[in-house]
Amino acid sequence: MRFFNHDQILVVSYDELVRDQGTFAWRMHNFLGLNEQSGPREFGASNTQSSKHKILLPPCSAQKKLADAFDNANQNLYSLLKRKKGPAMEQRPFPKFALSNCTSDSDGVI
Repeated sequence: MRFFNHDQILVVSYDELVRDQGTFAWRMHNFLGLNEQSGPREFGASNTQSSKHKILLPPCSAQKKLADAFDNANQNLYSLLKRKKGPAMEQRPFPKFALSNCTSDSDGVI
């Protein structure tokens, strides 16, 4: 890395934040050198208002286009994360991005 040492950057997964907030919080606290009691172990929901126009997930066709557009950059990220000696609390191996709930091409509106 040009401007920062590898141990000064923690790459985290949004999917882990959604799936396992306790482990996500543990990673963040340890990386920042914080006592585990100094911050939340769970994170509240945001954007909780209901709307007929609210989209939970983009349609599968949009997810596929985005996945294709970012594939090269994502492969470079996976390669970098595999090579670099990052902080001990970093996820290893880092999970690859996956399309979310792509069983239909509905518009995702609730």
